Amino acid sequence: MHPEQPSDPVPHVLSLPRGPVGITLEGPPLDRARRGELPAILAVHGYPGSSRDWRWLAPVLSPAVPFVRVDMPGFGVSPLKSWPGVSLESRGELLEALLDALDLDRVVLLSHSLGASGVLALAARRPERVSHLALLATPGDRPHWRFPQARMRTLGRLLEQPLARAALFFPLRGAFIASGFSRQLSEAERVHTMRCAAAMDFAQHGRNAEAAQAPALVAWAEDDTLVPAELTRELAARLPEGPRLAFPTGGHALQKTRATEIGEALLGWLGVG
Repeated sequence: MHPEQPSDPVPHVLSLPRGPVGITLEGPPLDRARRGELPAILAVHGYPGSSRDWRWLAPVLSPAVPFVRVDMPGFGVSPLKSWPGVSLESRGELLEALLDALDLDRVVLLSHSLGASGVLALAARRPERVSHLALLATPGDRPHWRFPQARMRTLGRLLEQPLARAALFFPLRGAFIASGFSRQLSEAERVHTMRCAAAMDFAQHGRNAEAAQAPALVAWAEDDTLVPAELTRELAARLPEGPRLAFPTGGHALQKTRATEIGEALLGWLGVG
């Protein structure tokens, strides 16, 4: 289930040392989180995606806690040049730079799908900055696509070449649409998604999960056709204890289809709301 109306605030640009990054701020003032009165939640979308992916979960969370959504560089209003790195470590460093810019010492990190790659990288490297984890439809420690990661890396290299990128334009667009992603994705967003997928180090992702110290809520749907539920369950077993929310239906976009259930469970777990 999800609320009757989504929340669609206009993102604004936050200046980071390397360039601008788009965010939205909802809920109580961040000062209350800085003073330790409330937890702040930082939400990280999957690839492809944007801060708009949280438009159904925000109405459940923002009345109770400061809710920050980020457009990861290359998506939404955040230019890729602000943070072009695609390694897991680089994704985590971007999130830490964002916390510094927001003057937040410690947050709840919420992610969807491949957004967990940066979230767990930060949680493993800087555990003191992460109070809780909430991971929705997260990939596991092995690829969830139907071909070897080496082939994904080859495809990523091909897309760096203008002639190959032009030849692959329609096949790639068709593949994204067939996977359920928006027809409105730009070519640049599709190419950057493939770049991020090619750089995905699943083994390191699993090690980051084991190194994380923050308690973790993990949610998945058994009918997820993009990230098989068994992979999320396997990763959940490597994470610290916390709620495990297994839904029979809901698909991959749990932040929409199960927004109410997930939001209420998260607020109850955090002891707010």
